[in-house]
Parts: sequence; structure tokens; C-alpha cells
Amino acid sequence: NAISFPYCEKVQFVKSKRLATETLLDVDQVICAYNKTRVALNKQMREGLNFSGLLNVGERVMCLKNNKNLGLFNGMQGVVKRLYECEHTGRKLMDFEFNDCLYSGIWYCTKQFGQEKPDNSMYIGKEYPNPFDYAYAITCHKAQGDEWGKVLVVEQKCSMWDHTRWAYTAASRAKELVVWAY
Repeated sequence: NAISFPYCEKVQFVKSKRLATETLLDVDQVICAYNKTRVALNKQMREGLNFSGLLNVGERVMCLKNNKNLGLFNGMQGVVKRLYECEHTGRKLMDFEFNDCLYSGIWYCTKQFGQEKPDNSMYIGKEYPNPFDYAYAITCHKAQGDEWGKVLVVEQKCSMWDHTRWAYTAASRAKELVVWAY
């Protein structure tokens, strides 16, 4: 199904019409342009990994807002290691690992997972849950500054940005292989 770039073994092309779940799960990160696409791809990939419900141990998640007190930052990705509820407050908590460091007792927002846009209305005041979402597929905007071994880029054009710059940013996130879905 993939077409290799004749001058480089590190680039492959696939048609983006109905990407196979196996193709999506065969890379370290999927990058797209639109939140609607991100949500749909995350749903497809979670189903392919047999994850159901809101959140499971072993899932890849991304923090969506800085929280200096906890050492969390926007764009940080980790793997859920434990899920539990605070017996005093009923808050949903998780432990997740990022770069071999365990972040414990993180109060997370249950309403943010699988949403196209953040609901910032709940982040007013001193105490609020930390917003996270699934991190199997992310937008190019959130991918800036990171890199992964194998990256699948779902090409999507928009008149609101320079496509060449967007494509360069997305493709340059890969260290070993770029799979370009056109």
C-alpha cells in the first residue's frame, strides 16, 4: 500500500483515503492539521488498541495546559500508569510517566478527552482539573519542537497558513521515517 520515495528509504507515501488502522499503529506519532481529524484518528487508533471507555492504563496522553505547580506543560506526552479516585474529593486522578519521570496524583479533566476544542471556561479560579487528551494523533501545532522515530503525516491544506512551512514542520518531526499520507 505504501510507495517509497525513489531517492530515500526514509520517506514513504500512502493514500489518505481511509487509512488502515495497522498503518496508523505502525508509527510512533501521527500528525495532522485539523482537530476534527485528530479526534477521528485518535478514536480509530484507540479502537485498534482495544481501549474503551474514557481512559485506560497504558494509554498515551498529552497535557493541554501548563501547570507550573505540578511541573506540567502544554504538549507534554506521557503514558498512563495508574487511574484512581480521591476518596475525600471524588476527583479523578492519574499517575503518568513522561521521560522516565512519574507524575503522581494528577487531577485530570474527564470532559476534555476526545474533544475538538478545549473548554476553557472551567479553568477559572485557583483549583481546576488539568486538561489532557489522547496523544496517538496530534496536530502539527502541538508537535512543534518534538521528534519521534517514525511519523505519519496526514497532509491537510488550509488557506490560513503557508502549506510549505506546515509540511516542513510536520515532516521534520521524524528521525527515522516519514510516512506521508496524501
